[in-house]
Amino acid sequence: MIIKRREEAVGTLRTLQAKFELCQHKCDLGSGTKGACFHYHIKQCLGACIGEESPETYNERAKSAITKVQCPELEGNFVLMETARNKTEQAVIVVENGYYQGFGYVDTTENLTTEDLLDSITNYEHNFDVVQIILQHIKNNRLKRDCVLKVAPSSSLEKFFN
Repeated sequence: MIIKRREEAVGTLRTLQAKFELCQHKCDLGSGTKGACFHYHIKQCLGACIGEESPETYNERAKSAITKVQCPELEGNFVLMETARNKTEQAVIVVENGYYQGFGYVDTTENLTTEDLLDSITNYEHNFDVVQIILQHIKNNRLKRDCVLKVAPSSSLEKFFN
């Protein structure tokens, strides 16, 4: 899920807070931070705000809520490689932990390591527009997750693209 405006983000957070019975105070959605939140009184919060629910239990539900807003297409660590400015060069786009890191160019005549790819990129901000471009590229080129270079630290990379 990609959220572009603040109002959309707050609405999504409110929906997740209700669906997963998360605390208004802990989600920074209710007024005040002391005592029981309003949703506790109407049985829509399990009491994390007043210590009735353990942090571990609460955090498990919060993690479940977070997975609902993560962008599954960009999940994990991977590298997209495409033909670049000439036959011996490829463009490199790096996504780490689901976040766009940047892009750069590498010489395809060399054996490349993960570090080489990461060193080749210029870091750029992860934002709505770049995520849309990457998702559109994956869709238009019918790339599947197993066709993208999955990056593991300090490993040699096999080239999946021509």
